[in-house]
Amino acid sequence: LPLAGQTPFGLKRGLTKQEVITLVGVNAVEKSEGDELILKNVPKPHPDFESYMLVFSPTKGLLKILAAGNNIDTNDYGAQLMEKFKDITDLISKTYGKPQILNHIPDDATFHEPQFFMMSLKEKERVVQALWNKPTTDLIGVLLEPKVLRLNVGYLWLTYEFEGWEEYVNEIKAREGKVF
Repeated sequence: LPLAGQTPFGLKRGLTKQEVITLVGVNAVEKSEGDELILKNVPKPHPDFESYMLVFSPTKGLLKILAAGNNIDTNDYGAQLMEKFKDITDLISKTYGKPQILNHIPDDATFHEPQFFMMSLKEKERVVQALWNKPTTDLIGVLLEPKVLRLNVGYLWLTYEFEGWEEYVNEIKAREGKVF
């Protein structure tokens, strides 16, 4: 496994919310609520992404980065969206190696034909993703997925989960369960 310390978008596991705000400046903050921070900018932005949501554990700091890509005008076949998906997959692969690629649509799907690619994604009949499982010692996974905004407009959704994420989610579930 590659060593820990990769810094997606210039951010690293364990940073506190305040440390990130200090890094990016208060003007980059779109919203700060609870354990979440939504940013318009990051220390190392990429031109294909426009918004970044960070999730912080109160005890372990930054544990998840979600990046929303720019809108991509595309045809019914999703050609332009899938071209950008391939480009970004190739770029991420230079850092984390070859991903598992999934492009699956069940045989009984309503929108099976290639010209219904965007419709099948929109209706959640098709699953397309590139997954880097445990790419470094401190990253649980990296996931890239094409999403549909409208039938002729899509975007990419990129997720980084750091070590400690599952424990954080379990802590929240336990806390929420105590209200009953």
